[in-house]
Amino acid sequence: IAYICPDCGGRVLTEPNTTATFCVYCHNPTVIASRLTGEYRPAYLLPFQYTKEQAVQSVKKLARGKIFLPKRFREIIDQGEVEGLYVPYWLFSEDYKAQLTAQGKNYRIWRDSNYEYTKTDVYHVERHAFIPIQKIPVDASMRMDDTLMEAIEPFDYSKMRPFSMEYLSGYFAETFDVDAASSAQRFETRV
Repeated sequence: IAYICPDCGGRVLTEPNTTATFCVYCHNPTVIASRLTGEYRPAYLLPFQYTKEQAVQSVKKLARGKIFLPKRFREIIDQGEVEGLYVPYWLFSEDYKAQLTAQGKNYRIWRDSNYEYTKTDVYHVERHAFIPIQKIPVDASMRMDDTLMEAIEPFDYSKMRPFSMEYLSGYFAETFDVDAASSAQRFETRV
């Protein structure tokens, strides 16, 4: 889908769910606000906690001494060709009730000079639990590998903010392309 860059007038082609990108001609950041309305408007956003420079330094430090890293990876990091990407997520919460019925046994063994004694106590055990599961994230983008996205958890939800388009400027971002109903199965598997 094409849009016109408001800065240089260049025609930029994007994927249908791209909401924030950079103009390929003038490299200015652009937020495509028309794609962030209605059901596609996020309720919340977790802002980046590090600057681009801090992220690059952290990756450089992690890569130091790793002789088998591809040369191109090192070049990208050394040149600072790293961009932030906002990935859409669904947050699921559910309350679970659990019940356990079991038989418990407690053994006590002692000896005297002639015999060994064993006393076995048998118990009927019942337990009930109420387990609130809160804010389990499920990646809502088909292009992002679920296992990779789960590897960057847990998220600090205390830093979550109501959505504002200003956060997207200077980053890449997309709307969801996996709906909540389809993501619910992944949530159930994770729980």
